[in-house]
Amino acid sequence: MNQEEIIKLAAATAVDIWEKKNETKQERIEKKLRENTKKLLRDYKRLKAHATQAIDSTYKSRPSDLKLVLTEIFDKKGYVKLEAIMISKERTEVMINHIDRMLEVYEKECKEEASLKYELLRQFYIERKKEAEILANNPVGKTALYEKLKEGIDDMTLLLWGFSGAY
Repeated sequence: MNQEEIIKLAAATAVDIWEKKNETKQERIEKKLRENTKKLLRDYKRLKAHATQAIDSTYKSRPSDLKLVLTEIFDKKGYVKLEAIMISKERTEVMINHIDRMLEVYEKECKEEASLKYELLRQFYIERKKEAEILANNPVGKTALYEKLKEGIDDMTLLLWGFSGAY
């Protein structure tokens, strides 16, 4: 390498490093929100189960013989300590209700646009169908599937998180 090539390489490397360091706070937030959207949709069924199955009263929490082994989770009266479970259940219910509503909004929007994005998003993230099954049952190719899934995640991020998720 001659001196000119070394200078060009050093300058390009410096620009790359500068760009990475100066990634805006908003870009980091948007990336995190997109990842959170994916995680919520992937775990949707489990979250919904938690919201409906979690203990929400002391009446339901009487310890069985098996539970007696786990004495540290019971109070002096033999009831499960519910505060943390109830808080988690309430928060999960609120989030599930919000997700349900935004999925309804997105489904309607996609139907009006004759778009497959909602169906593909639902099948891939919520129903956890395999790529091959989705491709076999929908008029899209592999590249289009992933493009539509990315667009769907971007759309749902905006719906779920509002303007802070917009980009």
